[in-house]
Amino acid sequence: MKLAIVLSAFVLYTPLASSSVAAAMPQPATAEHQSSRATRTARAVDITTQYDGQALFIRDRWEVKIARDGDRFIYSGGESGKRGISLANGQLTKFGDKHLYKWNNAGTIYRVTWQPTDPNFARVQVFDAKGSELFNKLMWTPPEN
Repeated sequence: MKLAIVLSAFVLYTPLASSSVAAAMPQPATAEHQSSRATRTARAVDITTQYDGQALFIRDRWEVKIARDGDRFIYSGGESGKRGISLANGQLTKFGDKHLYKWNNAGTIYRVTWQPTDPNFARVQVFDAKGSELFNKLMWTPPEN
């Protein structure tokens, strides 16, 4: 079965060359970056406040963006450079230090798990209406320019 998750009409990230995928993974913070990272983590209320209104996570050819509009969470995601899916009315549930964001699209569940203590990574999962997992990737924020 082929998964049909595609990117919304706007692309915020230009994919890196395939040989640089490993280089694109965030590295442990250096001493000079510890201060700003600690500040960002301390002020994080949800995934969108962590990244000034929206969060972008990437892996290989996949991109997922989480945004907030008032009390609604919006999911946009799919394959880089292709038309994608955009879902509104996401729900946030907190389990200890884990934040679970969830959207339902006609029985297909889109789920993003994120931890403020490890803000550069998120697990993105998609389940069909029968509960079978269609997509499961650990994704990361793109490197800053």
